[in-house]
Amino acid sequence: MFVEDVVLETEFDGKKKHTMLKIWSVRQTQPVVEKLAANHPLLIGQRALDSLYPCVQGGATAIPGAFGYEKTVISQSLSKFSNSDDIVYVGIDQRGNEMAKVLRDLPQVKYLISHLLNVINHKNYFIVKNVNITLSKYFRDVGYNIAMMADSTSRWPDALHEISGRLAEMPAGTRLVSFYECAGRVRCLDNPEHKKLAQRKHFPSVNWLISYSKYTRVLDDYYDKNFLEFVPLRAKCKEILQKEDPSDIVQLVGKASLVETDKITLEVSRMIKDDFLQQNGYSSYDKYCPF
Repeated sequence: MFVEDVVLETEFDGKKKHTMLKIWSVRQTQPVVEKLAANHPLLIGQRALDSLYPCVQGGATAIPGAFGYEKTVISQSLSKFSNSDDIVYVGIDQRGNEMAKVLRDLPQVKYLISHLLNVINHKNYFIVKNVNITLSKYFRDVGYNIAMMADSTSRWPDALHEISGRLAEMPAGTRLVSFYECAGRVRCLDNPEHKKLAQRKHFPSVNWLISYSKYTRVLDDYYDKNFLEFVPLRAKCKEILQKEDPSDIVQLVGKASLVETDKITLEVSRMIKDDFLQQNGYSSYDKYCPF
């Protein structure tokens, strides 16, 4: 049986013959029964992200940063250890050795996920974006929690640079934005239901002073139900990290010149950063931390 074969004959929505093939423009948001509340966390095993700046299943997340910020390392960690059912990892104009390492490492953790797709393409192949979105939407329509990682989306507009120089504007700007609008947790139709950190080799290199998550309050009910003291502890942890770091003063005048309260704050902040937030991505016991 092929996808174009008729599997059902009934009159519905102006159609009498129905196949297993659905045709819809990938650039348009397809109709759904309803948008569901994104209230379940997307856990990736990195304490700095899971505890301080969480994301939800059905949300859209970007990891900005210049070259050498270890963005690829974080995205690969997400593809390996996230609590999603299916993974679509897209390497866009990536170095061959990096993609070879991904292809080597991912099968070792394949027991964590039911499906795994690797799509690697050249940066000039802008059309492959639509293929990736189609694959991701297919798994979502089937009923799985699908996580799609594109490393990186900034390389997709590279294919438009030549024409943008002549038009004096970036073409397809709205279509690039619509890529992020495809994310969401839905009930489908007919469905049953900072560089300094990188230089210090601090992984994951997440800047706790400027990072934020818009899903923090959304997940408060989940945390209160499953981890009673998590929300106040996280607030206290972020309060300590957001205080002015006295480490610069320590380098000038020494730790002994600080008052006792600053010494305690400095020590607690160091423990949070070095013992809790920092992880060893090469060790077998610390590269993934269950929530």
